[in-house]
Order: sequence, then C-alpha cells, then structure tokens
Amino acid sequence: MRRVLHIGPCESNGGIKNVMLSLANNPPSGYEASLLSSHKTGSIITKWKAYRKAIKSLSRIISRPDAKPDIIHIHTAADWSWRRKKRFVIKARQANIATVVHIHSGKFNTWLDPSGTNSPSAKRATKMKKFLSEQKVQTVVLSEEWKAILQPMIGDVEVISNPVNPNLVMDSSIERIGGKLLLLGRNDPVKGHTFAIEVATMARKSNPEITLSMSGIENCKEDWINAMGWISEQQKIENLHNSNILLVPSKWEGQPLVILEAMACGLPIIANDSLAQLPDNIGKASLENKQQWVDIILETIESNSGNIDFSQQLIQYKIENVQQKWLQIYEQLIEK
Repeated sequence: MRRVLHIGPCESNGGIKNVMLSLANNPPSGYEASLLSSHKTGSIITKWKAYRKAIKSLSRIISRPDAKPDIIHIHTAADWSWRRKKRFVIKARQANIATVVHIHSGKFNTWLDPSGTNSPSAKRATKMKKFLSEQKVQTVVLSEEWKAILQPMIGDVEVISNPVNPNLVMDSSIERIGGKLLLLGRNDPVKGHTFAIEVATMARKSNPEITLSMSGIENCKEDWINAMGWISEQQKIENLHNSNILLVPSKWEGQPLVILEAMACGLPIIANDSLAQLPDNIGKASLENKQQWVDIILETIESNSGNIDFSQQLIQYKIENVQQKWLQIYEQLIEK
C-alpha cells in the first residue's frame, strides 16, 4: 500500500480543510492517506509556531522507512501560505519524494503579478516557475480557467476539481424556510458579508419576510440577521437543507466548495458572476449591480423552487471521479 501525506490547514476552519478531509478520507485505490496540519488560526506567532511544528514533524516522518510517504500533497493558498509551503516542497525534494502543489487560492495570479496583467515575466512568477521546474513536482489547479491563467506564469499545471462530500445529499423531508438567505464563509471582507446585508436590506423593501443567516460573524444589530459565528459541519448541513437561497458574493475564490455543497443539497444559489468556472443553472450577478442581486433573490423566492436537481452537473465532482484523476497524477509522479 502506497502512502500519501496531505499537508495544509486541515485543522483550520475553511474550504481547504474540507477538501483535505475529503481527499484523506477517500484516497485513490492502492493508497492510504494521512494529514499533517501546517496552520493554526491566531496571531502571526501562533501561525509561525504551527508551521515550525509541522516542519519538524515532516522531518521525523520522512526519516522513518515505515512512515515515509510516496507522495507529499501540499495544499496552498497565495502569499505567505505559499512562502511557508515552499519549505515543505524543498524537504520533499531532499528526501526524493514526489510532490503535488495543489493551488486553492482565487488570487494566486494577482499575488504573482500585482500589476494585474498576469505577466509570465513578473518577478514572482519567474521565481516560482524556476523553483517548480527544479523540483519533482506536479502543480494542480481547480479549473481550466485557472490553468489558462497560471500555466503561462508558473509552468505545467493539471486540472482536478474539488470533490463534493459524498455524505451531502438532498433531503426532501426537510422543509426550506421561505425567504431565508444564507452566506457561509469566514469573517473576511473578501467573502462579502457587508454586501449580502446590503442586498438583503434592499430586497426586504419588497419582501419583509426575508431573513439572512451568516457564518463567520458573531454580532449584528438587526433582528432579521442571524450572525452564527463559526458553525459546525452538522450546523452547516442543516442550514444548506433549510435555507431558501445561498448567496456567494465573494470577490474571488479558487473554486467555491460551498457552491458544490449547496448543489448537492439542492439549494438555489446566487454567486458573483466573475468567479471562475461557475456551474450552469445557478444564479449569477455582478458585484457592481446590487439591484440585479435583489431581482434574482425576489424571483427565486417567488418561484418557491425548493430543491433543484443538480445531479448531472455534479458528476465530475463525485469523489470516485476525483479519486481516479488523483490516482493518475500520483502514479505519473512516482514513475518520474
């Protein structure tokens, strides 16, 4: 049995954690998987200590023949996330272990080239392309759109979508709460909590029964807004099943896992139309046009659509299909 070690923020709340858990719990045939946490929510010092602890743990793991992995699968965002993860890549290379650099960030290109032109000659892009070419590495992104953007900047990349949690299914026995809008995301301006409040406030002028439930924030003065803070996986599933519409007004995302989760639960969705590779048959609106969001919200509530069957669109995201793609990547890397 071959071994794959996933390294990343598997103990920090967020989409990357959920992807890591899904992949580790469902490794390709012939592989066993384990997790190594490289991040901890908190101050810069807290994060640095978690990183140093992970580096030391990796050193111990790769020094033991009975534990040494065949593949090290590194999950990274941009900026300081990648700066830290580079050290893991170097350690893997020193131990002659094949490595996957799995990019989850929706702003990796703007970090590589702050000018916004996605230039392959940008300083960070040039350095990263050179670094990756010197390692036994396969870079993986989440969509063909991201491949088209990043491959000219950092070299060869493959595309594998995030998997949908196989435990998420539609449940017609749970009644959706009419007018309940839902936003799931950490407390970060990029996730669009303020935008969601603004469009919900506008929509309530036509339909005062509208409510808004949001994770990530803990306080709100409006009694029609439920500030849930960080919620458990079970609470998230309950909200996906009983809400009327999921709002995704994020400024950027690598591939919004919450959209796939909502689709699996049959929940109608409205998302920022500039996000990469959005599925068909979901609502899309511009962050520059709040009235467009309001109109789609009101139309969706009025239609009382209940559950939507997204099953055909979710085929490529099924864990068994994603497993096969990772198996191909792992085997090709080991052969190299």
